[in-house]
Amino acid sequence: MYARCGDLNIARQVFDRMPCRDLVSWNVLIMGYAIHGHGEAALELFSAMKDAGLKPNQSTFTSVLTACSITGLSDEGWLHFDSMQQEHGMSPEIEHYGCMVDLLGRTGDLRAAMDFINKMPLVPTARIWGSLLTAGRNNRNIEVAEFAAEQILRLEHDNTGCYVLLSSMYADAGKREDVDRVMSLMT
Repeated sequence: MYARCGDLNIARQVFDRMPCRDLVSWNVLIMGYAIHGHGEAALELFSAMKDAGLKPNQSTFTSVLTACSITGLSDEGWLHFDSMQQEHGMSPEIEHYGCMVDLLGRTGDLRAAMDFINKMPLVPTARIWGSLLTAGRNNRNIEVAEFAAEQILRLEHDNTGCYVLLSSMYADAGKREDVDRVMSLMT
């Protein structure tokens, strides 16, 4: 509860006082650090968890990859993504692929993000395309954003957030006709 609300000091105090820490308690604190932008602390806790003899699970790697993505730790993200399969024998799930698309998008490497999506062994979801759409917006790349939006709307034709984000991009670029077209499609 404290970690989710952002009070990481109290969350850590509660964690440190626990007589028995299970995988869930480790995962919660790692994710708490991750979502509040403390990637280094999340990765240090992940190392401590492994040193304590606990084996990471799929949720652990979602937390670790989220930490890498939010704080822009690209190299570490790739190391952990690869270690899922090579060291831990786990197949990445759609959430892990989403974290990696988000990581690539946050670092501005939109071409790599698109290549990564195209090579995924899983069918990309609207969330995956949404990460690319957000990256396109954040990097002011309308072409990538339009492509991602098309993919999202193919999967979820009533995704109003997609329409709004695309319309906002067009407005920022001074493309009034495109704003009107997207708003018309949304209605």
